[in-house]
Amino acid sequence: LTHAGAVWRFASAANRDAFLDAPALYEPRFAGFDASAVGDGYVADADPRRHALIGTELFFFRSEESRRRFLADAGLREKARTNWPTVTRQIAR
Repeated sequence: LTHAGAVWRFASAANRDAFLDAPALYEPRFAGFDASAVGDGYVADADPRRHALIGTELFFFRSEESRRRFLADAGLREKARTNWPTVTRQIAR
């Protein structure tokens, strides 16, 4: 499935259909970039195998260190939300 310019792959048709019904629920925050880096004010690639689900939000990280830091620091999570509109301009289109 192509959604918002990205290719998505699913384990089953049922998973794909659930995504189509509510993509915002399943999309990783910060376009899948490392959430800790966004909190620090820059873009860094992430490894989707290093992730965290906080409430209904999915976050990706580049390393376990980055993940641990983000989970331990609620202030960093808030900074990431605040920084995202500025950081997104660093992404090559």
